Parts: sequence; C-alpha cells; structure tokens
Amino acid sequence: MVAAGTPSTESARVRSLVVDAVEAAAVLMGRPSVAAAWDQPSALEGMTVGALSAHLVRAAGATIAYLDRTPGRHQERRRPPDANQLLPRGARITNS
Repeated sequence: MVAAGTPSTESARVRSLVVDAVEAAAVLMGRPSVAAAWDQPSALEGMTVGALSAHLVRAAGATIAYLDRTPGRHQERRRPPDANQLLPRGARITNS
C-alpha cells in the first residue's frame, strides 16, 4: 500500500485499492453460484448478473487507465486480473 501524499502517490494509492477490489471481485465472479446465475437478473434493475459483472470490470479498467496517465508512470505497477479470466467458463455478456 502506498501512503497518501503527493498527487502521484495518491494516484498510486487509489490505483492499488482498485486493483485490490478487482481481485476481490474476481474471487466472487469465479464462484459456481455466480456462473449459474449469469443470465439471471442482478440486484441492479435491468442488468443480468453477467452484465453487472462486465460493468464492474470495464469501470475498473477505465479507472486504472485514467490513473496510469498521471505523473509517476515510471513506477512498477501491479496489474489486475485479465478481464477474460474473471468470466465463468463459457459465460457470455448480455444486457437484459
């Protein structure tokens, strides 16, 4: 974890938190119960479990891309899991 401070260290700290969140979400998305409910409605009206999962992955990716444009890019960066690794085997993304 990076301590708060300058804008570049603050971006690195937030980025680390986003990566942590994506890794935690990957564990949840990998559960058999999530795979079984992939095409079912989610807690968010109008979105399936799969669509909500995809939204989470895309939002995290966009956040990381934004944070990677901030100063301090020379620092080594931890990457979140690849989006394709987060989907249950055979899952497809649909918007309902």
